[in-house]
Amino acid sequence: MPQNLAQISLAVFALIILLFLQGFGVLGPVIDGSRLAANFAIRPAAAVLEKTRDFTVAFFSVHSLVSQNEILTNKVHSLSAELAEAEQAREENRILREALGFQGETKLNLTPAQVISYDYLNFDQKAILNRGRDDGLAVGDNVVISPGILVGIITDVSGKTSEMELITSSNMAVNGRTTDGNATGIVRGEHGLGLLLDQVSQTESLKKGDKIVTSGLGGKFINNFFVGTVVEIRSGSSELFQTASIIPAADFRNLEIVFVVKR
Repeated sequence: MPQNLAQISLAVFALIILLFLQGFGVLGPVIDGSRLAANFAIRPAAAVLEKTRDFTVAFFSVHSLVSQNEILTNKVHSLSAELAEAEQAREENRILREALGFQGETKLNLTPAQVISYDYLNFDQKAILNRGRDDGLAVGDNVVISPGILVGIITDVSGKTSEMELITSSNMAVNGRTTDGNATGIVRGEHGLGLLLDQVSQTESLKKGDKIVTSGLGGKFINNFFVGTVVEIRSGSSELFQTASIIPAADFRNLEIVFVVKR
């Protein structure tokens, strides 16, 4: 107990002396030195803490940006899909409106059909339609799209489906003429790549830009169906017949709705 009392007394005495010295400003340099030493010791730690804070803020900022970017990307994908669906629906509506208008205007006996299979890489150029014998279709029926563009002919029929050979097939030969009647010839398919007009007499007038339609000769194809437009005269004046390249009027890679002309 006496030892503890002595320690307490010593501490009180030291405190009184420190207060006395503080009152006379003697401890000022000591305090300043302690503060500078503490600041010098703390500064590296403060710099490390500041860098750590900046890194933490940057990390969470990047994480937030990544999350926002992912949300925006998903929204863009969703809007793109909706836009594609809307454009597809608009195109389908346009095709149906044109088809209905053509069907209402013409006096031909038409059966609408959908192309359910189409291999445009096949040189034979054949497509499968979702209409067949049960719908009154027969081999030899012409196939057109609005407004009266020839695309092919029925070559095989079953109960529910039928096979159509396109006019771009190498097996096809269609009697054709220019719309002004100044030239006639045979329209042939070029292995699915386009059309060729040949067997045109040198005495007849054939030029670039002429519109070619079916002539009805031979009875295989109905008269006055549009086939395509002359884009190049291939033959020279010294040859026996004129030959020309034709750009087809139909887009054969995007056929959807067609009409079978029942005789």
